[in-house]
Amino acid sequence: MLKEFILKPFLVKSKEEFSYLPSYKAKEWEKVQKKELLLQLGKEAAEQPIPELTATMFLDFYQTGSRGGYESILMTKRQNLLKLIVVQVTHPHENFIPKIIDYVWSFCEQTSWIPPSHNNHYYTHYPDKVKLPRFNAERNYVDLYAGSIGALLSLTYYFFEKEFDEYSPLINQRIIQCVCDRVVFPVLNYDDFGWMGLSAEGRINNWNPWITYNALFSAMCMPLEQQQRRLMLNKCFLILEQFIQYYFPDGGCDEGSDYFYHAGGCLISVLDLISYVTNGTVDILQEPLIQNIALYAERAVLFDNVYANFGDNSPRQFTYSDILYFMGQKTGCESLVRYGLKRRQAFENKEMDTATNTDYPQMRIMKLFRIAEMDQQPPVDYQPERTCFMKDTMILTSRQCPETGMGFSIGAKGGQNDESHNHNDVGQVMVYFDKKPVIVDPGNTVYEAKTFSPQRYEIPTMQSGCHNLPTVNGVMQKDGKEYCAEFVDFQDDEDKTLLSYEIGKAYPSEAGINFLKRTTTLDREKGIVTIADDFSIQKGEIEWNLMVYGKPEISDNQIKTISGCTICVQGINVEISACYAEELDQVRVKQNWDEPLYHVTLKGTDLSIGTLILLFQKG
Repeated sequence: MLKEFILKPFLVKSKEEFSYLPSYKAKEWEKVQKKELLLQLGKEAAEQPIPELTATMFLDFYQTGSRGGYESILMTKRQNLLKLIVVQVTHPHENFIPKIIDYVWSFCEQTSWIPPSHNNHYYTHYPDKVKLPRFNAERNYVDLYAGSIGALLSLTYYFFEKEFDEYSPLINQRIIQCVCDRVVFPVLNYDDFGWMGLSAEGRINNWNPWITYNALFSAMCMPLEQQQRRLMLNKCFLILEQFIQYYFPDGGCDEGSDYFYHAGGCLISVLDLISYVTNGTVDILQEPLIQNIALYAERAVLFDNVYANFGDNSPRQFTYSDILYFMGQKTGCESLVRYGLKRRQAFENKEMDTATNTDYPQMRIMKLFRIAEMDQQPPVDYQPERTCFMKDTMILTSRQCPETGMGFSIGAKGGQNDESHNHNDVGQVMVYFDKKPVIVDPGNTVYEAKTFSPQRYEIPTMQSGCHNLPTVNGVMQKDGKEYCAEFVDFQDDEDKTLLSYEIGKAYPSEAGINFLKRTTTLDREKGIVTIADDFSIQKGEIEWNLMVYGKPEISDNQIKTISGCTICVQGINVEISACYAEELDQVRVKQNWDEPLYHVTLKGTDLSIGTLILLFQKG
């Protein structure tokens, strides 16, 4: 898609022509809402001392594995600077410029913009991994943090170049040097950053468009000559091409509903930036694949703002409506525009309007204008499709009553166990009744050193045993692309939706599985959901796991939940037990759910062939 433009002649906007955002003191800033609150936040940031980042804070990550200390302080530092930028552009009569300069200078003095958790992603050519950032490294690596900080400093230069010069020309010179040396030129000159997908080992994921968006924005803010600007754009074409090719035609995001905004969401944003800087010459935003990538944000919804949260994702979203609205506008997907408006009008936590997301600070500035525009729109009617099935990505969402979201809503997946932000969850199913959780996907946990290491699957939430899946002869699913589902059947009409996968291949051979077929059915006419597992194993036991929302009552092969739904166990004899899911007693999991999760097990012994049926019904 993008590679074909590399040899085509066209001009890229110069620094002087680059007006991607309103300029400082432009009239457009009058449209921004909640200015008093923005002023309050800016004043609070100005009164705080600039956070100090020390060598021992950096080293603490290697001692404890915690990403909280250094990264939290670095995040506060980024957020404070963005708050100061926002308050200055929305209140030009105030003078926060000196404090902004101090933050800019502090970032430029910082040895590295990369946190300890990403410090050794690139320096693998050294005999021993280093535990501190290398000073004046001969080749600066660009990670998510470096790209975001580069864009943040570029934003200050974009708005306040003239004001900085009144203090000292060295401020702008230092910004240009640091942003170019640490972000722009490394992205332009090197191909061996794994996230690029060009030559080094690595995997394509949200890092690709996320960093590219920030790097290209930074480059366009810099006083680069036309040739360098065009070369940078061509390099971004090559990088983004890898990301686009990674996607299946259905546009499904294997990173999940939260990470979509860093993945597909950033792709739409950087493609919009590319269209802008090329004066519309390079515009692929309404290509079918790009539209499908955008529509994932709608298709993965169960109801309202609740998602099928497979992988490292949370079930509910209280922000991002402006991104949905923007993506719908740019890709020509009217339903996504309406969903963004509906989310804004009915479900958005508007207290988060002022939340300072520094992942891509230029988008934070755009949000100020988007929500002002959205809040002028009349109430909108929106309902999701009855069923959305992304066959390539093997993800299903389906609703009994899409008009209201009442009755049953289900999410199901096949897939494979080497997805980005993977959990071993091939065949996972989640069920809601009357908008209340019944059986769930616990979701994400607080990241630590172990999360993205060979020990990832020691974490309970990553294991199939903490999903609504069977453990066979004491063996859980295994991580790896070869541990996958095979499509069997999909049916959908007004009365019923059915999805069937063979999931036995998701388990290693020691599980002794001949076949294990899972069929999930939503019967709208009868108002029931069934999960049927047909199995043949080498004689032994199967323990079915259910992550149940709230404390259940168990009696006579029935599991009565607090959600107004009873699960009837049919087909084979099993011993049912329930206990508080201590393994899920983690901060992020508790934030995801209003009630504690209970781990229900259904244990069948002396099994060889048969069918277990879970029937979900009102009552």
